[in-house]
Amino acid sequence: MAQDSPTSIRLSPADAADINELVQKGVFTHSSDALRSVIREGIRSIKKERGLA
Repeated sequence: MAQDSPTSIRLSPADAADINELVQKGVFTHSSDALRSVIREGIRSIKKERGLA
């Protein structure tokens, strides 16, 4: 896979429902915004747990 190719992420139905709920309640304007936020926070958490932050 080329480095500039987008990565595909599959969500479980429960994850998709949670993301959609955040959008419907106005926390995020689009599901893609919510996903970026969740991924960013997950990366920060992993780095902190492993002493990389």
